[in-house]
Amino acid sequence: MHEAFVLIETEVGRAEAVARRIRELLGVQYVETVRGAYDVVARADGPTIAHIQAEILSPIQADPQVTRALLCPLGQRATEPSTQPFEPEPFTIVEPEPALSGVGVWGA
Repeated sequence: MHEAFVLIETEVGRAEAVARRIRELLGVQYVETVRGAYDVVARADGPTIAHIQAEILSPIQADPQVTRALLCPLGQRATEPSTQPFEPEPFTIVEPEPALSGVGVWGA
């Protein structure tokens, strides 16, 4: 099974309506409206990336209220998430060197 994010820009004020329509597409796991460079983010899955492009991305791009849609396939997960609590490594604080006398002083 392949997974991908779809990053979507919409016409001004149309993000909620677009998100509702995207939720109806088979293979869409979840949809969120967001603030920033994109207006809607969807996560989708399918048997192949080509299937996600044809069955999910193409209908989104065909929506007249969508100005841009970008498919971002997920790569292979390098490691499984850790179940251990986070323990930061100890570190030492280095004291700053004293300022040089007269350096950087105007009109001394």
